[in-house]
Amino acid sequence: MHLSEQYSVRTLCRVLDCSISAYYSWKKGHSGKRECHKRKLTALIRTTYFGSKKTYGSPRIYQALKAESVRCSRSYIIKIMQQQGLAGIQKRKYAVTTQSDHDLPVADNILNRNFKLEKINQKWATDISYIQTNGG
Repeated sequence: MHLSEQYSVRTLCRVLDCSISAYYSWKKGHSGKRECHKRKLTALIRTTYFGSKKTYGSPRIYQALKAESVRCSRSYIIKIMQQQGLAGIQKRKYAVTTQSDHDLPVADNILNRNFKLEKINQKWATDISYIQTNGG
């Protein structure tokens, strides 16, 4: 049983705060200007987003659409991107972790790439470059 069978269209529209003409337009399958604009804008956002290899977020998409004279606000783009599950992927900045050209003492290479063992726990190796020191 539908609510329209139980209540009048006028009552339902008053409760839902919409006009009767909007209800009948929706029932016929016609969408309003706002919905049409949202569909077009969603398509443009998706095209721009995937065209940037998923790196553009809302600020860049907004600038790209603004450059094409598309009328929209950044907050509306954010809302549509959230609804579509789109988020810009930030590229990580390259960080130099090794400085080969220095005058600091360097430990001797005792292992010399000889990884063959005669017995267990004879040779151990690790990477401690992640530990921050005063020397850098």
